[in-house]
Amino acid sequence: MLYDGRLGAGATAMVHDMMDAIGGASKQSRLPLVPFNGMELRPRLAIGGLAMDFVVEGPHLFVVKEPLHEEEPVWQYVVRAGFSKLSYAPMRPAAFPEPPPAGMPRV
Repeated sequence: MLYDGRLGAGATAMVHDMMDAIGGASKQSRLPLVPFNGMELRPRLAIGGLAMDFVVEGPHLFVVKEPLHEEEPVWQYVVRAGFSKLSYAPMRPAAFPEPPPAGMPRV
């Protein structure tokens, strides 16, 4: 599979599921898709800035954006989805110096 060899079993399926979810959300919300810069594997910092406000892990939603601004339009969608309290775990851009070796065992 495209990404499984470098990132571990299930990585390719995860990327494809993410692309499907982004496309579906774009259609549902009637917002345009942001162009992709390609799908090749490259170091995180080579991609530039990523706008990530939330991380979803199963039934849990974490706000990771820093800094937070009360007037941001995304909050209306969070409230409309039924959330009244969220965990806050701010994230900052970071990366390993280079991708892991292809033969690195997965745990």
